[in-house]
Amino acid sequence: MILELYRDTPTNCTLGNLYADGIWKTFTLEPLEPIPAGEYPVTMEYWAKKDDYYPLLGNVVGHTGIYIHSGNFVTDTHGCILVGLRKAVDSILDSRLALAEIKSIIKGSLEYEEVSIKISDYIKE
Repeated sequence: MILELYRDTPTNCTLGNLYADGIWKTFTLEPLEPIPAGEYPVTMEYWAKKDDYYPLLGNVVGHTGIYIHSGNFVTDTHGCILVGLRKAVDSILDSRLALAEIKSIIKGSLEYEEVSIKISDYIKE
């Protein structure tokens, strides 16, 4: 399965939209200077800081520990990708609900196929 993240034009942060199998799933929020656009493998890995398993992007040049996790503001990103079901000015909301859905989708897909995320610096039309 390929997740697709389409970024909006950055403001004080980088907002976007995340799709799974072509279907919109969540809004995203990243730092103003996010990781480079590209395609990255996604696995579910234990994150000691959160004491749970989270989606982790692999092979990100110059970066380690890029997770998909919950949070509302750019200060919550720590360089990672946040997900939410609603967005507001420079923030996203209902992040825990969105994360639960994304984790479920990724975990289920990993049982029978590889998962990757394709990140694009333009809006999906």
